[in-house]
Amino acid sequence: MPLATPDPRRRLFVQGAMLGTLRLVAAFNVILLVAICLFLLVQGLPALSWEFLSTPPREMMTAGGILPCIVGTAILALGSLLLAFPLGVATAVYLHEYAGNTPFARMVRLGVNNLAGVPSVVFGLFGLSFFVTFCGMGVSILSGILTLAVLTLPVIISTAEESLRSVPDTYRQASLALGAGKAQTITRVVLPCSPAPSWAWPAPPVKRPPSCSPPPSSIRPRTRTPSSARSWPCPITCTCWPPPARTSRRPARSSTARAWSSSCWCWA
Repeated sequence: MPLATPDPRRRLFVQGAMLGTLRLVAAFNVILLVAICLFLLVQGLPALSWEFLSTPPREMMTAGGILPCIVGTAILALGSLLLAFPLGVATAVYLHEYAGNTPFARMVRLGVNNLAGVPSVVFGLFGLSFFVTFCGMGVSILSGILTLAVLTLPVIISTAEESLRSVPDTYRQASLALGAGKAQTITRVVLPCSPAPSWAWPAPPVKRPPSCSPPPSSIRPRTRTPSSARSWPCPITCTCWPPPARTSRRPARSSTARAWSSSCWCWA
């Protein structure tokens, strides 16, 4: 007995109804968010003044301003960044460029991924028990900087390693074939060619210089003489910039994919 084929008009109607429902839910969430932001602005703007932003609190924090909070937040963010960013990038470079897929590297990646999913309150309790109590630092700026650095370190390691994976191996092979060492390849080729938001996310988004991201077909060895062999700065250089525009290979999303993405966005 042949199976009955579904009516395509009914399928289109159900699909349109579901997409419309998802769009309504998304619009409701956006309107609710905008309403909350407008409420906060309307109620909070009259209280903002230069005195409120530039004076410390007084009378048991019932008067005055929030200057210590602003300064403390800036010091915490800058201090934790100076500690966590170099260590995180160095760890990612070691895991991807040197350790490879060894058991030790897999164990470190597993620990980093687990720490990246730990709630921040757990890191706060760790900082309170270890830095404040065990190390005897007390409730201080240094304890907060170290705790925040530990909190952001797993995220920086994971993001930087994903960025290093996106660099094609042909770049490394071309650099090594032209006489560069491992360290030169990492510092002169791999890091500059990796996506900037992942390994250099603290820096503002700026346009890359012409020496970054050289395509494999445009790198050539520099002329080396025996007298300048030790002072030779870099084994490769870029002869053409910008690279040819890349055509997008991503296929057009279907209605089902758009529906799934809309539902996931609404759930988030």
